[in-house]
Amino acid sequence: MTRIIAGTFRGRRLKVPNGAEVRPTTDRVKEAVFNILGPLDDLHALDLFAGSGGLGIEALSRGVSETCFVEPSPVAGRILKENLASLRLDDGWRLLAMPALRALRLLKKESLQFDLVFLDPPYKTNYLAEVLEPGMLDTVTSPACRVVAESLAAAEWRVPQGWETITERSYGTTSVRILRRGR
Repeated sequence: MTRIIAGTFRGRRLKVPNGAEVRPTTDRVKEAVFNILGPLDDLHALDLFAGSGGLGIEALSRGVSETCFVEPSPVAGRILKENLASLRLDDGWRLLAMPALRALRLLKKESLQFDLVFLDPPYKTNYLAEVLEPGMLDTVTSPACRVVAESLAAAEWRVPQGWETITERSYGTTSVRILRRGR
């Protein structure tokens, strides 16, 4: 189990799948990230490696008007839906049950623009680098978009061209970088 840190659903618990399929962001990291982000009222968020939905649901609890969750795992997707149902969230969210790159192509076709993107892929994959290839996020993000990228603290990856790091913090074995479009 994990919990919602603040906002409308503060203190509510969220289910997490058993096993190593999903590694939820710890409460400590979540709290730090959202304190850095500040007010989120009326933003549109994309939780690209959603797992059980902890980051996207936290964003909804803190005022984001809509979150698009992307999660290819049927097990994690089912639990994400259960978590949303337990909060009685009938709208303000969408689940795309597909891999991240496929979802980005679909969202590009739909001309959707997000103000906040969460990237918390499984640590032992190359998914973060694939999503951060130049141009991949550009077509689905607003000019003022911020990207929260989580990885192993020892992992090295490049900030995509046209983006810059606002802040980088480490929390134990977890590293978080918050990016924005370059100025």
